[in-house]
Amino acid sequence: MTVRIAVALRDLASGRHDAAGQLKQLRQLCGDVMALRKGDHNAQRLRIEREKLDLELKEFEEQEAARKTHFKQPSKDPKDWVMSEETRDCIRAELKRLRSSDDHGMVG
Repeated sequence: MTVRIAVALRDLASGRHDAAGQLKQLRQLCGDVMALRKGDHNAQRLRIEREKLDLELKEFEEQEAARKTHFKQPSKDPKDWVMSEETRDCIRAELKRLRSSDDHGMVG
């Protein structure tokens, strides 16, 4: 395409054609330049889309890795089960509250 445009420009500069012929060549040249630029724009748009998808994939993979480290698969062996002190305190408080309400003749 670039060679075609260069040849058309050389022909226009040579003055071999009459005004109508030069105008026709100029229109063709403009069409060629437009097609070339359209191809450049499409290539740029595709590059930007590819970069955007690569970035989204990277972010997804990072989030997925964070999820996997946050939610580890629990061990099948009950000896490995560990309850946080905070959870134990909550259970103790709830058991105490339930016992207290049973002692007063209330349920729930």
